[in-house]
Amino acid sequence: DDERRRLSLIIGGPFHGLLQRLRLLGPDRLPGFRAAAILAAISWLLPASLAVIQAVLTGDRQPLGFFSDPSATARFAVAVFALVFAERKADARITLVIDSFRTMRLVTGADVARLTDVLATADRRTSSRIAEGVMLAVALILPAFIVGFTVNLDLAAAREGRPQGGGVVLYWAGQGARWISAPLFQFLLLRWLWRFAALTWLMFQLSRIPLQLSVLHPDRTGGLSFLALYPTVFNGLLFAVGSALAASFIRDLGAESIAVDTVQFAVAAWIGFVLVLVIGPLAAFVPCLSALKSNAIVRYGQLATEFHQALERKWLGSGATADNLLASNDASTAADLNAIVASIWDMRVIPVDRSTVVSVALAAGVPMLAVLATQMPLEELARSLVSAVL
Repeated sequence: DDERRRLSLIIGGPFHGLLQRLRLLGPDRLPGFRAAAILAAISWLLPASLAVIQAVLTGDRQPLGFFSDPSATARFAVAVFALVFAERKADARITLVIDSFRTMRLVTGADVARLTDVLATADRRTSSRIAEGVMLAVALILPAFIVGFTVNLDLAAAREGRPQGGGVVLYWAGQGARWISAPLFQFLLLRWLWRFAALTWLMFQLSRIPLQLSVLHPDRTGGLSFLALYPTVFNGLLFAVGSALAASFIRDLGAESIAVDTVQFAVAAWIGFVLVLVIGPLAAFVPCLSALKSNAIVRYGQLATEFHQALERKWLGSGATADNLLASNDASTAADLNAIVASIWDMRVIPVDRSTVVSVALAAGVPMLAVLATQMPLEELARSLVSAVL
């Protein structure tokens, strides 16, 4: 159990300990559907109940505007659920990536101790009490500025509160969102962003450890193809943020008219930004893979040149006959050597494949389909999606 905790970059920290005391963790010490559903229900139902109670007791229907705000549902229900539920799969993928450095013997000798130190440092960072304390403080303070700013701009009128006398008066639902729902959402979001920062630095440190890579590895990435799992660790985060952004877009589009081309560009820019952001950390391995590829191109190229020159002299020499050529293994060796050289030229210097790109793009882009659906006929949207995939 202690070894499991030590190797996990998801398990740990005060909030994780709180969930454990509340018995919201599974046998693997990770939150599952039940924990995600309970936290999402608390986050959304609290302001929703307060909106109904205030409307009933005061006769004022304005607080019920909470139910017409898609961003409230997206942030407090969908995003909170996704940020918690994603932890189990993220932990499995991170563990698989980390363990692969050992099981595939990519790190050997004295560098094993260095790998252990790097992982221990990453574990301390992802479960830091100080970091979570700062996140909690930010999550409690930031909503006051956001709510006041949006209400004064009339972006959340009849939803969270109303401007009054140069200040802001929050409805009961707004108070619930201000002190419970918004801090919970922002705290969970900040935890994932902190993990992203810690894991990005971890990728950089791992890339600086001498790795036992093979240019002849069939994965065409020197044996680092397992790193293609790394960007998908953040699919839950991307879906949560994408849902919140999509809901905000839909809310704003209902208040003003925006050209379809502008909306499509914004969605494409979001997906492109996400791809660069989460795949970018793997660029840390470009130097070692580029050096491996360049060195192999020179060495195997020289070997191929010498072999083929000798083969030409043999085949075209005065004593060569068709029978002699058929009886030799020269042709098979030449084909094997040519295949090796071709595979070296095809080697990728960043360990990412198409399935990774598609997975990340879907996690970030699926929530945006709701935005596009408000601007385009469903038939046209379906055709666009099919043509993009195919």
